[in-house]
Amino acid sequence: NSGHPPSCLPQLITCLTLCIDAACPEPDRGDRRLVAESISSDPGGELVVPTPDDKAGPSVGGRKVSGRGHMIRLLVVATHPIQYQAPLYRCLASSQVVDLSVVFLTDFGMTPSFDAGFDQYLAFDVPLTDGYDHTFLSTGCTRQQGRWSLPSSGLWSRLSRKHCDVVLIHGYASVASWATCLVATAHGTPYMLRGDTRWETDVARPGTRRWAKQRLLGLLLRRAGACVAIGSSNQHFYRSFGVAVERIVMAPFSVDTDRFASEGAAGRAERAGMLQAIGLDPVLTTLCF
Repeated sequence: NSGHPPSCLPQLITCLTLCIDAACPEPDRGDRRLVAESISSDPGGELVVPTPDDKAGPSVGGRKVSGRGHMIRLLVVATHPIQYQAPLYRCLASSQVVDLSVVFLTDFGMTPSFDAGFDQYLAFDVPLTDGYDHTFLSTGCTRQQGRWSLPSSGLWSRLSRKHCDVVLIHGYASVASWATCLVATAHGTPYMLRGDTRWETDVARPGTRRWAKQRLLGLLLRRAGACVAIGSSNQHFYRSFGVAVERIVMAPFSVDTDRFASEGAAGRAERAGMLQAIGLDPVLTTLCF
């Protein structure tokens, strides 16, 4: 919102850079690499978004990076809309650098949905799909689907090189994630994998289970155009599966700081009344756990 990419945007663009050579035929390849490299090499540079009538194209730090015809076509495949990912999608969609499309396997969360962890129905009070192009493979889902039941039919044509240059897949634990990787490979479309598994968690698994996981998942990870790490332990996890260090890019979870700042200011104004309403002294420090 301030005109600068969020902290994780340059890293995600770096992931795209790793995949561009395989994704783009000549002569588009050089132009699209320029887009990616310009963002990743100058993460602090102001991202200038042109108006619809501006033919100059976007620029970073005063440098033109590409015309509108050379945007990187990124397809994101996610299980369902997630509230903390929506701001990042909106930022990518408005950047004029990435031509973003998101495919949600289900619409879980769009309506009041049952959360097993809280054992009750929850409804989000923030927009989940506003501001970016998206589609649902299945609708009417009020309970989160398991790793074996997530739908994957309908992905074949969407993953074609005619429709996208690079695919970003969230997670690898579901059959649908593996199907996405296989379909992308069949089309010759490079894919990026983003997960949050910690190395310490993985090495604590039983030996035979970890041995089998190393053989199967290792193939999927090493075949990826890039693996997106959310932290140092996650990065170590990828390295333990044989992923080359140059194909691992750090991109920590992003935070919509503007929204938290405004909501926090509003909440502080009502703090005393809210605490008194539940029998707490607003003068004392309250710890919630």
